[in-house]
Amino acid sequence: MEEDFFYEETTIEDSLINPGEKWKVMIVDDDEEVHKVTILALRNMVIKDRGLHFIHAYTAKEAIGLITQHPDTSLILLDVVMETEYAGLLVVDFIRNELKNSSVRIVLRTGQPGQAPEVEIIKKYDINDYKEKSELTTQKLFTTLYSSISTYNDIVTIEKYKNHLESLVQQRTHMLIEKTEALEDLNRNLEVKVKEEIEKRMYSERMLIQKSRLASMGEMLSVIAHQWKQPLNGMYLLIQDIEDALDFGQIDRNYIANYVSEGKNYIHFLDRTVNDFRDFLKVGKKRDLFDVANAVKEVLGLLSGLLKNLQIEVSFDIHEGESYITDGYENEFKHVVLNLINNSRDAIIQRNKKETDDNKTKGLIEIRIIGAGSRIMVTITDNGCGIPEDIADKIFEPYFTTKDDETGTGIGLYLSKIIIEKNMGGRLYVTNPGNGVSFTIELVAEHSNTTEGKKNTG
Repeated sequence: MEEDFFYEETTIEDSLINPGEKWKVMIVDDDEEVHKVTILALRNMVIKDRGLHFIHAYTAKEAIGLITQHPDTSLILLDVVMETEYAGLLVVDFIRNELKNSSVRIVLRTGQPGQAPEVEIIKKYDINDYKEKSELTTQKLFTTLYSSISTYNDIVTIEKYKNHLESLVQQRTHMLIEKTEALEDLNRNLEVKVKEEIEKRMYSERMLIQKSRLASMGEMLSVIAHQWKQPLNGMYLLIQDIEDALDFGQIDRNYIANYVSEGKNYIHFLDRTVNDFRDFLKVGKKRDLFDVANAVKEVLGLLSGLLKNLQIEVSFDIHEGESYITDGYENEFKHVVLNLINNSRDAIIQRNKKETDDNKTKGLIEIRIIGAGSRIMVTITDNGCGIPEDIADKIFEPYFTTKDDETGTGIGLYLSKIIIEKNMGGRLYVTNPGNGVSFTIELVAEHSNTTEGKKNTG
């Protein structure tokens, strides 16, 4: 049963109650009676626990102004024909296209439907419903209002969640950008710190190498001093003999010839010693193939006189005729061999200090070179004081030494390990054979060794 629009008379002012959390409903119609009837029918309506707040406009211009002020209006009941034939449609166009407000529900109410066909209007404009005034009973008006406001509420809720999610995405994106920038800064700072640490380490290694070279120069100067002692004594005696020869009338052409020959021999020996010293300290910047056995022999040639003077016997075991060729830095390898032999020498001297004269053990350094497939192994073994087991794993650390400050720098074995393992791709390690120690150098062989040899003792 249809219900009549007309209840007891009321005024528009009676509907102006506190909007609070109420739904805003805008009535746009140039007929005052339509406003009154609508309020009478809907004023007590409650949707989702919220009442209604009515906003009134009588022209398209007023409607445009009010919707601009109240963009949160949930529903507009809009007349089409007001000050112009299509005034209501202009309001729709403004709301949808100018304000970009797609949330508010718009229901067209017209008393002249023939001028604006329903299907055409809904297609052309974003209209949510189209009603003729003659068909809007109280019940139908209530139904239209309820469905429109419910739809508006869903749209606003979805939009709110959408905005919330977009806000969260923006926040997370901002946080991600900040963290990314922080990580980039950290990486840049880390790169700088790593570069600084590498430079510091390289500088320290250069200083250690320089210190090692100076130590090697000291060792070599000791060797030269020992080797020069005999020819210098010989030259001294040769010069002293001139006075005696003059007194005894022995100076003749033959005497002078022998004198010049012996003097030249002494000078050649001194010159050869200086050249050996210079070649030994020469820094090789380029990797090259070299004979490991010959390199060891050259070091022994420099040290043999000094070791013999200290009564230290050197045993050199090698397969003669074989070629122990490797790729690396020959002079650096010689420094390693020199350092290891000097360590053995110092260990023997240290052991002798603890022994009595009647019970001294003859010092012995055994050097052996063998080919082991693709490897060349050089072992240097001594019968010195040995290395305690509790410090055996520390001897290759920088500045670690068991010697006193005068004889030990703590960098020789450290740099020897760097030269063999880092620069030449080999291995350097130590074992305690029971009486003394044994250092082993492993290098990559350029070809295999096949022939048998013999043992040389020096």
